[in-house]
Amino acid sequence: MKKKKLLLAAGAGAGTLLAVTLLAPTLLSSSWVRNFALNKLNKSIPGTLAAGSCSIGWQQGLKCTQVTYSDAEQGLHLDLAALKNNKGLWALLTAREELGEISLEEPVLLLTVTPTSSKEQPISQENAGKTAAPASSTPTTVAQENADSFLNTMHGRLIINKAVVKIAQTGQQLEVFLRNGSLKADTAAGQLNFELTGENGQEGQVSLNGSAKIAEVVQGSLAGGDIQLKFAELQTKPFLALKPGKDGLPQGTGKLSANIKIEGAANGSLTLRGPVAFNEVDLSGGVLGEDNPRFSQLSLDLDLKKEGSNWQFPALKMVSDFGSLSLQCAYSGESFQGSGEGKIDLSLLLAQFPHLFKIREDLRLDRGELNLSAELAKEKGKLRINADVAANSLSGRQNGESFAWEHPLRLHLAGSLENQEPEIENITLAAPFLNIEGRGNLKQFSLDGMADLDQTMREVNRIFRSDWDAGGKLQLQLQLTKNEGDRYLIETKAEIAESRLARQGKEILPPSKTSFSGRLNMPRQFPESSKEAAEMSFDLAFWAGSLSGTVDGLHRKNGKISAGYQLKADLMLGRVVELLHKFDALDPETSLAGSLDLHASGYTEDSRVVLRELDSKIKDFILYQKGKVFRDPQLRLATLAPEAAPAAEKTVRPLVEAKSRTSFFADGGGFSLIDPLSRRLVLRDLEFSSGFAEIRLQQLALDDWQHKPMPALRSLQITGKSELEKLTILLQQLGKITPDKKLGGTGSFAIELTGQDSIAGSAGKGGGNTGTVEIDLDRFMYGKEGSVIAAKEKVEFRSRLHGDLAAGDIYFTTFDLLSEPLSLQSSGKLELAGKNPYLALEGAATPDLADLIAVLNGMYPLGITAEGRKKEKFSLYYPITGKKQQIDLKFTGRVHADTFVKSGISISDLLADTSMKEGIMNAALKGGLNGGKVQFSPKIDYTRTPPLLTLAAPEQILDKVGLVESLADGLLKSFHPLLGAVARPAGTISVRAERLSLPIGGKGLEQADFSLRFDLASVVLEPVNVLAGILDMAGLTGTPLQLKEKTLTCEGKKGRISCSPIKMTVADSEMIMSGSAGFDGSLDYMLEIPVTKNLVGKKGYEFLKGATLKVPIKGTKDKPVYNPEALRTAASDLLRQAAGHAAEQAVKEQVKKVLPKELEKALPNLPGLFDGLLGR
Repeated sequence: MKKKKLLLAAGAGAGTLLAVTLLAPTLLSSSWVRNFALNKLNKSIPGTLAAGSCSIGWQQGLKCTQVTYSDAEQGLHLDLAALKNNKGLWALLTAREELGEISLEEPVLLLTVTPTSSKEQPISQENAGKTAAPASSTPTTVAQENADSFLNTMHGRLIINKAVVKIAQTGQQLEVFLRNGSLKADTAAGQLNFELTGENGQEGQVSLNGSAKIAEVVQGSLAGGDIQLKFAELQTKPFLALKPGKDGLPQGTGKLSANIKIEGAANGSLTLRGPVAFNEVDLSGGVLGEDNPRFSQLSLDLDLKKEGSNWQFPALKMVSDFGSLSLQCAYSGESFQGSGEGKIDLSLLLAQFPHLFKIREDLRLDRGELNLSAELAKEKGKLRINADVAANSLSGRQNGESFAWEHPLRLHLAGSLENQEPEIENITLAAPFLNIEGRGNLKQFSLDGMADLDQTMREVNRIFRSDWDAGGKLQLQLQLTKNEGDRYLIETKAEIAESRLARQGKEILPPSKTSFSGRLNMPRQFPESSKEAAEMSFDLAFWAGSLSGTVDGLHRKNGKISAGYQLKADLMLGRVVELLHKFDALDPETSLAGSLDLHASGYTEDSRVVLRELDSKIKDFILYQKGKVFRDPQLRLATLAPEAAPAAEKTVRPLVEAKSRTSFFADGGGFSLIDPLSRRLVLRDLEFSSGFAEIRLQQLALDDWQHKPMPALRSLQITGKSELEKLTILLQQLGKITPDKKLGGTGSFAIELTGQDSIAGSAGKGGGNTGTVEIDLDRFMYGKEGSVIAAKEKVEFRSRLHGDLAAGDIYFTTFDLLSEPLSLQSSGKLELAGKNPYLALEGAATPDLADLIAVLNGMYPLGITAEGRKKEKFSLYYPITGKKQQIDLKFTGRVHADTFVKSGISISDLLADTSMKEGIMNAALKGGLNGGKVQFSPKIDYTRTPPLLTLAAPEQILDKVGLVESLADGLLKSFHPLLGAVARPAGTISVRAERLSLPIGGKGLEQADFSLRFDLASVVLEPVNVLAGILDMAGLTGTPLQLKEKTLTCEGKKGRISCSPIKMTVADSEMIMSGSAGFDGSLDYMLEIPVTKNLVGKKGYEFLKGATLKVPIKGTKDKPVYNPEALRTAASDLLRQAAGHAAEQAVKEQVKKVLPKELEKALPNLPGLFDGLLGR
């Protein structure tokens, strides 16, 4: 039984083994196994490997088709038509060293390149989790021995056929880097033999063949190797495309040929020799910018030998179109010897790179050589150097003018370096126009130089493009001395006689003496602590004045400079402004003059500049700005010294509270500071004084002066005072008030704001500011032309505010003005954030109209008087900026006047309600006038251009108003001459406005359009002026004048006022007046009067009874005129109608009696005229 079970078990095992053996190739060729293997592999490699299908058998080798490998991060993509191996599973398992033949069929490698960047490339999400396992630092001996054994015993062959390498560059055509590439590599007995060939371009060929020991190659050595590398007519364009970029390698074309032999000896020595040549090179882009150099050849002969740590360059030669270079050197441990020389044709080199070297466009360089030579030798730790660079034989034409250098520009250096201690035997920069020479070491070094800057700049600007030019005779001295404690003292002195500076042909500095001296005491390395701190001082004197200063405690702390400083400046502001104008750093319409004397001291730490003391004065200060002139005999800005208490021996600065020592010094340590990095500003205890005002700034702290819409204000405390009489001079100089106006009294202000406690601030993040604003005017006086317009004992402004100033939200708890002309009690908001900043106020105002109007009359010729003092509510929304300020303006308010007088018209109990919204202002004025009522409700539309004043509906503007002379002269006679120009109206009048349209501003009055209806039922007229004269001539002076018309309609249009004719009764006869008046007051009226006996006599009257005469009335409303000639003409026309010889004499006599003697003298031929009229 047991034997039977054993046989069954053995049969089952054999069957299973047979099944596995038969099915193994099928399983390994399945898609499940392929995908599993690829997934495991892709987790350990940077890219992604994929295959369409794979198959393998016990006798059949591996075959995979449609194989791809992609690495987007590296820009790689490889396509294989097929991957094959001729060894089946059985052969691979029984003889692992026999790799067989591996072939890659028709591989296509695509390299995608992008412009280079200095920034580190981020790791893609796809490969973020793929990290290489750390290599073992001490591999096991057994593993190493197994690896060496495998490398020495394996043999096989790798074949690549029809390989293609392409390069894809953004925005460029696809470049074929290599085509028809083939590789045949054999390994046997630890030796690798290979042969690689390929084609490039149309004629380019590349080949690489040789042999090497596999174990040495793995270790990074070519010992025992022999490699031959050949390029023939290889196109360089694909190579350059591998490193694209705006600031990278240039792009272009060329042909590369090379024949390099590399031999590695068994002892590890290496030899590399052979020629390399670039031909037909054409480059552009990259660092070349606009240049497009072309040259026919650039050849390089290489000869390099390495043996152990020893290197030798027996010969390294380079020859090109524009020069040659040769170099020989040998290096062995501590010894080194080398020499080289070269020659460059500057005319060819500069012609190829005119933009890179900024060569003038009008330069043609015919000749010019740059010769270089150098010798270096190091023995026993001492390196000696002897080098020469010389520019010789420069000649050509510049701007059509020939030039030639008779002497070279030469730089020579001879010296040595031992234990990092340089010894300069001689360093010289020499030319006909300059000579600088130095010698010494770090214990004692001196440098002396001189230069003719005029000739130097002339020669430089002859070749190179430059906006600058300079001149003068330069003398330069520099001395370095080593002191105790390994510190160095550097002293320098420079003087330029007749120094000048110009830019783009415009003079910057006129000829003058410039001198500079400086002194620096520091350790050999830049000091990193205050114990090793450096010290520095300097003095500069030039055309605009002088600057001097000292710096102590100079060291680097946390990577930033820290130091104490003292500065002094004595400058002529007029000359400084000239410099600013020439550099376009100041508005050309702004200029300054005066002498600046400045003293300042403080320290720098991290990014902060702290100001401890400041005293700056400007004597005879003058500011010119857009036609305005501001003068002050002396301005002064200085830090305030602590105020000494009575009997105090010493004074100290005010106590400054801080949360910590760090925050204390970060905020200036009780002094002023500016921090450009964080844009913080802290000012403390500063005083500004002038002939006009004194201002004290106790504290100003801004956490970010560039914060929008307002700087991040943390605190502000400032006070000021001024004598208003002196301030008047300033306001007159600035054109704010005219010379005939004057202020008097004293003024003072105080502003105190507090806010965030943090150093960095938290503007706009829930923080806030609170504070007060106070302004006081004592014994205030406002006068004009020697007379006092307003004089008040006290004027006060008080405001309490809160909000976040940095965010632009300011709320006024109180916004009050206390004065006799106007008292204001209000609250509101100032909104500076957003696109539409505004000021909003709401409260009550109490104007004293008598005082307020008096002040306004002094400022503007209004000709108004008023009385009244009543408290009324108001609201205001005022847009601060924007193109539609008048459209967005909103307000409501009321003004009550007990009396209001303009041009003699006195309105009592005047009530004016006004409001404005959406560009429309509505007003309603009501009051009493001469026993009647006045009412006017205009609307002004500011959405129109120009704004238009209209009436919303017909309105009774005057109702039963008593007619007095002031009303007639000031208003009514402008509409009709009978209402004040040629008659004196009495009684009462009512006026109704039917329509009104009046553009405001400019020539708007000429475009006025209105219609008025006058109620004359209660009007009585008394003839005056011209009308009285005419009636007197007609003999109607004792006859009452009665109006037959009870209404008068006047329309204004196109600059004239036309009224309906007015009929009047005179001696039972009608008299009619019609015509028009201009908006300018001109009159064009016709008066039609009845014929009277006084005009034509009794006989003529018998014939002419019932006839009328037309008399023109001209002139203006203020001075109407009557022309007697018109009456003569009218009488003559009527007398022609007289009949009969009997009436002739009577008419003549009567006319003589009636006409004035002056008229008779003026018309001596009048009797003859009548004879002609009567047919004689």
